[in-house]
Amino acid sequence: MSFISSLFKTRTPKHILEVRNQKEFINYFLELLPLLGYDSIQVPESKYAHGVNVVAKKDGMRCAFKIVFNPREVGTEPISELAAALVFHKAKIGIVVTNGAFTEKAEQYSNIKRINLWDVYHLDKLETRLNL
Repeated sequence: MSFISSLFKTRTPKHILEVRNQKEFINYFLELLPLLGYDSIQVPESKYAHGVNVVAKKDGMRCAFKIVFNPREVGTEPISELAAALVFHKAKIGIVVTNGAFTEKAEQYSNIKRINLWDVYHLDKLETRLNL
């Protein structure tokens, strides 16, 4: 995390951190998606997932989500996995979601791979916007 971004990321949202494992985090996220305007929400079977946990549509655009339960910093590996899976899932947009934060290297790599990153602070902003 860069110094500038750390200035804006001082408070850790407690309600998001209440999830205790990957399954709870995916369930939390599945409840959040419809509130954000996503529909056609699917959880791929594990043998067909290729690293994708959720596929959904928003405004007709197919999006693939990689959910990473990790209260610490997340590196580049989930970004690589998701970038490779986009074609298989016929998704235009890829988003890696974590209850932690991303390393600076992951943020740079996501720009190259054109993968969006949603960390705990982004999720908190979304919840605030939705008045949750």
